[in-house]
Amino acid sequence: MRPHAPLVYAGIATATKRLIAELGGLEAAASVTRVRPPQLSDYGSPHVPQFKPADVIADCEAVAG
Repeated sequence: MRPHAPLVYAGIATATKRLIAELGGLEAAASVTRVRPPQLSDYGSPHVPQFKPADVIADCEAVAG
């Protein structure tokens, strides 16, 4: 069993979607990370139990400012 409530994980997915949108969408976010658009899309879905790795978050946040 995971230690956090499902709402916490849904919030992470929502934050991921916002960051990707801030960068200009999936293609733009993929251009500054090692991850392709379909995987980035999965990271932003509350229905997929995967989250962005720390290095991908760092890349996106560095570009987003």
